[in-house]
Amino acid sequence: MFGKMKFWIACGCVLAASPVSANIVTFGAESADFGVYCAVDADVEVPAEGTISGVVNLVTEPPHFERRINLVPAQIGIGFGVHLMVSPDYQGQIVVQTIHPPMGPEGVTHESWVTEVTEDRMALHGFSFEYDYEMVRGDWSISASVDGRLIYHADFIVVDPATVPPVACTGQMLS
Repeated sequence: MFGKMKFWIACGCVLAASPVSANIVTFGAESADFGVYCAVDADVEVPAEGTISGVVNLVTEPPHFERRINLVPAQIGIGFGVHLMVSPDYQGQIVVQTIHPPMGPEGVTHESWVTEVTEDRMALHGFSFEYDYEMVRGDWSISASVDGRLIYHADFIVVDPATVPPVACTGQMLS
């Protein structure tokens, strides 16, 4: 059984190999932030043909970033992504894309789905590790575009958990 690409839309929220600097480029964002978070349960599951699992998960309350870095420990229960508030000219239906090293039995490297963003709602686009086959180490990217115009692009590096400090998730330490 394949896991689910986790995609979040959060409403009413406040808004490279080095963990010190990130590689995020924004064109259509009023604000954008990135980081590593503790995975949360989905509120709603929606179809997404362009993903390995065929669905993405939505949550109303976004997880906060435990660390604002692009080095992601390959570990069950860890997620990473981008908080985004779009500019008015970039709102509407967007395409979110995740590129990663080969994953699953078919060696999928590209997943995408369509969702809606508005200028008055914070969105979180991300991925969380639920299954062993998802924890592929290497370069990952998450990006979004509307009508062929790039809104943002963020690079992450998924690494061996032993090479980064542990992440504290709700009463447990994940290393």
